[in-house]
Amino acid sequence: MSNGLTGEIVKAYGIDIGASVVGIAASKDFSLAPEGFKPTDVLPGCLSVIVLGTTVSPKVLNDTAEYTTSARKTM
Repeated sequence: MSNGLTGEIVKAYGIDIGASVVGIAASKDFSLAPEGFKPTDVLPGCLSVIVLGTTVSPKVLNDTAEYTTSARKTM
């Protein structure tokens, strides 16, 4: 059963709201990710993952904590 929502529509919407790049991946493609980092660990039954990307100043990134450190504190 299809709801008419396509990858092209999702990607166009992402660009329209300001993303520089939009990608879609099957959740099964994350099978090698460590436990706790797979899409289905957060949302059981998840079939796809939508990724939005944008340009960020390197200066901003220098002031952030490593993802795995901050993620463990919030999970």
